[in-house]
Amino acid sequence: MVGLTGPDDPNSPLNMPTAKKWLIIGIICSASFAVTCCSSMVASTYAGVEGEFNVSSEVATLGLSLFVLGLGFAPLMMSPLSEFFGRTPIYVSSYFFFICFNFLVAFSPNITSPFLGPIGGPVIAGFVNQHLNWRWTWRIFIIWAGVEFVLLVLFVPETYLPALLVKRARKLRKAGRTDVRAPLEMDQRSMARVLLVSCGRPFELLILEPMALVLCLWSSLLLGILYMFFSAFDIVYKAHGFQSDSHFSVATVPFGVGLIWSFQAVFVYLVDAFRPVAASAMAANSALRSSFAAGFPLFTHQMFSRLGTQFFKYGNKYRKGSKYSNTS
Repeated sequence: MVGLTGPDDPNSPLNMPTAKKWLIIGIICSASFAVTCCSSMVASTYAGVEGEFNVSSEVATLGLSLFVLGLGFAPLMMSPLSEFFGRTPIYVSSYFFFICFNFLVAFSPNITSPFLGPIGGPVIAGFVNQHLNWRWTWRIFIIWAGVEFVLLVLFVPETYLPALLVKRARKLRKAGRTDVRAPLEMDQRSMARVLLVSCGRPFELLILEPMALVLCLWSSLLLGILYMFFSAFDIVYKAHGFQSDSHFSVATVPFGVGLIWSFQAVFVYLVDAFRPVAASAMAANSALRSSFAAGFPLFTHQMFSRLGTQFFKYGNKYRKGSKYSNTS
């Protein structure tokens, strides 16, 4: 059985230089930031997509909704695969296809292609769309994602120890040690079984654990409102005389900061309260959040069209009792 030669084994990820560890963390975080930015940047391209392809706002919004669904549910399947093949192959392959799908968006000749891959985002896209064609939002993003991909390939080595031991075992077998095996190679679990547990346990938690369900619903509602804002700010601000995309894009920042603080509280509780199944608890939260984020933008335009931009039912009545408020 192949293992480490000791605590000082240079092949152990724990023995990497501190600077290299921070470099890896920085690259992974920036690559993740790019992906989530992309999910919100698409909202600023609605007008351009609707005008060029002559489609409704609902059709244009589907690109965002489909991407966010993938963002929430794909990890349920991809995470277990990393336990069999290692972290780096999953990072590199998924990011490669992510960039390829975004090429379809940036250079799509019709409305079908953007559905395959529409994957601070509103702020960046707001300034881009204020001065350039909507396609440049995706072209600039492809450049950004391309840089992240190169960094992943060049500077992020495999850090999953079981996968590293598999490589060591293969090397020893090539050298003639045919009896050598790594622990991961002795694992009797089938990939199908692991995938089934990974996809099923998060929803089991939501059904059987009321506190997990309530916290996941709370964070899901917040993310749904945030993604609604990406369309709502455009509708509301322009209805009141603001024509610049950058104005309503920057307005998402304060809400986003509050969102991060709220999510941190929820995440810490879920991990602490459900420690034996913490990964499943986080996966349940991610899947439910993404469902809300995908659904809310689909009825934003209809909601404002029906209720207007000032639709608090009793607001005018309450404001009449104040000498400072605008009662008009």
